[in-house]
Amino acid sequence: MERCAFKATIALFGASLLAWATLSMAGARTVYSDDGISELTAPEHWTVRADIGREAALRVSNSAADYHIAVYTYLPDEIEPTTLAQFAEDFSSDLMASLGDGRVSAPRKLTINGRPAVQYEVSGRVGEDRFVYLNTTVEGKRAKHQLVATVSEADYPVHKGALNKAIVSFRESAKPRPAKDRIDLVFDWSENGESRFSTQSRNVDRRGTREMQMSGTMTMRPLGDEGLLVSTRVTDFKVTSSDQGEAKNNFMQDLMQQVTSETPDYVVSPDGEFIRVENLGAYYGRLEQAMLKAMPEDDTGSQDRAKTLIRNLFPEEALMAALQDGWNRQVENWAGGSYVVGESYRYETQYQMPALGEAAFPMSVSQKLEGRVPCHEQDQARSCVRLVQTSQVSGAAFDQAMQQYLNRVIKDAAGDKSKPPMIAVDGVEVVKTITLVTDPETLLPHEETESEIKTTRISVDGRKQTGKDVSETVTRYSY
Repeated sequence: MERCAFKATIALFGASLLAWATLSMAGARTVYSDDGISELTAPEHWTVRADIGREAALRVSNSAADYHIAVYTYLPDEIEPTTLAQFAEDFSSDLMASLGDGRVSAPRKLTINGRPAVQYEVSGRVGEDRFVYLNTTVEGKRAKHQLVATVSEADYPVHKGALNKAIVSFRESAKPRPAKDRIDLVFDWSENGESRFSTQSRNVDRRGTREMQMSGTMTMRPLGDEGLLVSTRVTDFKVTSSDQGEAKNNFMQDLMQQVTSETPDYVVSPDGEFIRVENLGAYYGRLEQAMLKAMPEDDTGSQDRAKTLIRNLFPEEALMAALQDGWNRQVENWAGGSYVVGESYRYETQYQMPALGEAAFPMSVSQKLEGRVPCHEQDQARSCVRLVQTSQVSGAAFDQAMQQYLNRVIKDAAGDKSKPPMIAVDGVEVVKTITLVTDPETLLPHEETESEIKTTRISVDGRKQTGKDVSETVTRYSY
């Protein structure tokens, strides 16, 4: 079974299920495989995903309920001759062996749209969580097909019926279709790599315009079995602002000196998964002290309020989240996926903002691989691809959380000396677009553009105000 080497990694797909959700629509539809060979019927609100099973020909997810189905197709010349029963048993046994405390049921014989099939229930642990893999092997007229449905073990009894309903709708298409062009995205950073980077950013809001330029180096070093240690060092920077006097500009320069000095390293796994941040506590402490310098030194109450304000506006968890978000934008959101060129993949997931506590808010996401592009001006082979991801966060729950947060911050800043204004948030919308030029064989970035538009409608003691913050950051890398 020459193409079955990936089976041991199927279990890893379950680890990311809890982050997925989907758009809701009524009815059912036919979902077609990218190789043009097969299809199945799924509820309309299930979505096609590019990040489920890179080698799967058909990938569909009901992420609101945290489950998905991936279909792997094997043509006769791609596998050794074998019976349906043996093929199904080998696949399920290998999958079980890749899991912690793996278990497999007895086989169940089925007939799916007139074709013989065998189904196993495989269960086991991935990290701290347990999953069930409903593995169904179908003997088609043109190929053998493995349908792998993945769901948490706790939710399996609830969703087993919906999964089987989609599985028994599977069939080979009456007429083969042309295969779609897909590009795989693989994380493969060098263990001793280094790049130079330069960044330009611009932010415009009601206070004016702020711009920043900086440059530095990013290095990667092996960290044993854990993966890679990624380090960033800024060598120079400049901040300019239209809304500040000399004192405030000097404060911003001093603050940026601390922000860019000895930034925390972070560790990523061999698969490109973000693991942890190193040296975060000491770094956050330097930032806090730099911000406190702007407060009067002889006012103890003011200093205490400043510390509270800083920790409300920019908690340590927010810094860690920002570092992880930067990695996710470049690597983790894309690694292991296989994208049809020019096709949009839309879904909903959950957004969390550390300053707002443990609450999670719906976030709409779309992803697209637009096509091949040059990595740099001398790259005539067009070795890179352009990836675009757009996310949007809004809604009543987000508005309410922002309102509570803003009033808490204002109250803490005012202390006991004055009565703070009351703020009602009428609407907040955050739209962020990431455009990434990267090498699909390594996911080493060559250019990243991050654009964000934040629109806020508030009432301050009954007076309505609308604000719009627009920011764009462009970072270029050379190797």
